[in-house]
Amino acid sequence: MKLKCLGSGSSGNCYLLIASNGETLIIDPGIPIKEIKKALNWNISCVVGAVCTHHHTDHAKSVKDLEQMGIPVLKPYESSKKDKR
Repeated sequence: MKLKCLGSGSSGNCYLLIASNGETLIIDPGIPIKEIKKALNWNISCVVGAVCTHHHTDHAKSVKDLEQMGIPVLKPYESSKKDKR
């Protein structure tokens, strides 16, 4: 397994967790979708999902783009709000 850092800091965070078989999990897609696609060599078919830790733009900028491409995005900050009574 390999962790590739595409951005880290207030201007945008994004990491690719790449399994030995090529399956990729995007963590905190806080950079423009074009930069993420470029890092994936324009091949999004290897992406199995994404995790966004919180809703700040520097962690969530490309969430909607990923969802529109049909990539499942786990957003624990949303599900925890729904669970509160």
